[in-house]
Amino acid sequence: MKFKGEALLRKSYHIPLPLFDQAFRCFQKKYVYPRNILLTGILSVIFIVYFISMLNEPQNELVYLLLVVCLAMILIIWYNPMKLRRSLMASLKELESDTYHFTLYADGVEIGTEDAPLPEENPDAPTSPEPEKDTEDAALSADEDGFLPIFEEENADPVRSPVPVTGIPFGAGLKIHEFDEFFMLYLVKQNFYVVPKKDFTDAELNVLRDTFPIE
Repeated sequence: MKFKGEALLRKSYHIPLPLFDQAFRCFQKKYVYPRNILLTGILSVIFIVYFISMLNEPQNELVYLLLVVCLAMILIIWYNPMKLRRSLMASLKELESDTYHFTLYADGVEIGTEDAPLPEENPDAPTSPEPEKDTEDAALSADEDGFLPIFEEENADPVRSPVPVTGIPFGAGLKIHEFDEFFMLYLVKQNFYVVPKKDFTDAELNVLRDTFPIE
């Protein structure tokens, strides 16, 4: 995607794993937990209704089953976000040292990555047999919250290709939020990007604030 005019700012940075974990927690608090709270409230009301029915008709075994189902659904609603976060953090450990290239334009941004250098091979280390066939790239699948992680798991082949530059236009499909340590660019129901403040000067941060359509 081509943007109008010259680039306003170019920067390269790394995203430490703790910072991405913090960003993902912020994402969940803003876009996942409100829905979970609403569903929990609805299920709690249904639970209370069935509980009253159980008191009135203790011999009704179906009511007990429905009470268990309500509790199980509430537990699943809150367990899934934690499970997703743990899986995502595990997949990002080996990508933590990758370099991100960021370019800001008046009407959008471009973000791409450059893989970190692979560790040098130890000639004295025993060699493992070649796999019979390549393993296909596997990405974390989108969950029911509509979030699709942008990072892929490492391929069985030790050679990793850099992620191509992605153009992100400013518009209705993009929500940008500012937090203490980073900006979060959320492509609705697709993925989100973290732009850490630590790698930008105060003047550059002001350029970001003036250009980003921050909500």
